[in-house]
Amino acid sequence: MQEAVKLAKENYPSLKQRQLEIDKQQQLKETAFDFGTTQIFTGGEEINNGTGIYTTIGVGQSNIDVFGISPKRKLQEQRIQLAQKAFQLSELDLELEVKKAWANALQSKRKYILYKELDSIYANFEKAVALNYEVEAISRLEYSAAKNQALQIQNKFMQSKSEYAIALQQLNLWLVSNEFYTVSDEIDIESEINVESFSLEAHPLYTISQLQVTEAEANYRAAKAENLPKFNLQGGLQKVNGNTGFYTYQAGISIPFLSGTTKAQVRTAKIDRQIAESNMQFKQKEVQSKFNQTKENYQKWKTSWLFYKNEVLPLIKEQKTGALFAYREGEIDYTAFTQLIKEAIQSELEAQTALANYLESTFQLQYFNQ
Repeated sequence: MQEAVKLAKENYPSLKQRQLEIDKQQQLKETAFDFGTTQIFTGGEEINNGTGIYTTIGVGQSNIDVFGISPKRKLQEQRIQLAQKAFQLSELDLELEVKKAWANALQSKRKYILYKELDSIYANFEKAVALNYEVEAISRLEYSAAKNQALQIQNKFMQSKSEYAIALQQLNLWLVSNEFYTVSDEIDIESEINVESFSLEAHPLYTISQLQVTEAEANYRAAKAENLPKFNLQGGLQKVNGNTGFYTYQAGISIPFLSGTTKAQVRTAKIDRQIAESNMQFKQKEVQSKFNQTKENYQKWKTSWLFYKNEVLPLIKEQKTGALFAYREGEIDYTAFTQLIKEAIQSELEAQTALANYLESTFQLQYFNQ
């Protein structure tokens, strides 16, 4: 299972996309340094027959956003952190899905092995029934019923084989590899999970909502900075009445006194901050609630699985092999044999359901362990 998780993390496209998103946000950090636009110009004043003032070449820089550099830089730093946490969350989500696909493949394999064993038992049972029928120890009706039971088990065996193949295909989709992987018979999960060591405050689900608040606050400050003055600088070389060596310069500021756009952006950013704060409070309560539910679910299915593993499954094994032996020896009839096998199958399928739920609840609990 751990090998499957490792392969998925190395190859799955969504994680690569999340990593690229981090790279993109880091590149956008440079956009905080907004030095406006550059103009190159020439011109003249009081021009008359070669006299007047000529600007042979001028250079200007307008809308230099000095006051916006710090707010925009802090905003982009928050977006980088959000992208990093989104990557971590995607890793956890992927790990959970791969573990669930692995558990599904394992359960399908165990079901396939069960019906393969039963198919073998019923094949031997059918031979014993046929022999009894030949010596007229049983009726034609009993023989037909026994053969029907054997055919039904054979059909279940073929179905379980296909289900196992489908489960493996679903697992391999997550691995994105040219190799085709199967699952082992071993259940490689932790025997005990210490929930007391869990720290929900460090979980990406928890911290992302906090980062969304700080991002909204940074965005609000960046929007307010748009209302601060921007600088304009301009200088040039001049020729006055044919004489060179003169210079010109201008310096000024631009203030968006009448800009409805920037004012609306500030109001919108303030609302976004309030929305983020409200979402954080709900999200953190939701994470805590899901964790508590998952913890209880884990304890329930762990108890159930251990009961089947330690108490029921050892008896089922004896029941299956003993039933065939007893029938051959004439100790039980067809009806008793069929009833014993049906009970064994039902108990083993219930054990497999308990195992599947135990595995999923374990993986769900591990999801919160950060």
